[in-house]
Amino acid sequence: MWMNEVLTGNPIRCVNAFQMQPDLFLRFSKDLSSRYGLKPSCKMSIREKIGIFFICACSRAIHDVLNSIASRKVKGLAHDIIRPYDQDFKSIPAKIATDKRYMPYFKAIRDDIAKSLRRARRHN
Repeated sequence: MWMNEVLTGNPIRCVNAFQMQPDLFLRFSKDLSSRYGLKPSCKMSIREKIGIFFICACSRAIHDVLNSIASRKVKGLAHDIIRPYDQDFKSIPAKIATDKRYMPYFKAIRDDIAKSLRRARRHN
């Protein structure tokens, strides 16, 4: 009900709520549904799901949190959590090491990453 009022009423309401014009919101909803498989639930429509997401994502607090996580000026939280514990890739989890499906891919990627890290360390 509220979503329909926001999308069909004065366009500035949609911009204030979701930071975009109503036609863009509707196209985005259609794309997420038709191309990417977003489905409504028994209690919430696709538009309501997307609306709630944008209300949360567009708040100033969310921007502040994301900026602090991905800060490039200093090593931030993203740097701390994305960095692997074993930076030389000396140990391999048992599930990967014993599975013929995973190990060839993991070994190739591990070797490439290790080479890149060695090159980067030499240049720094």
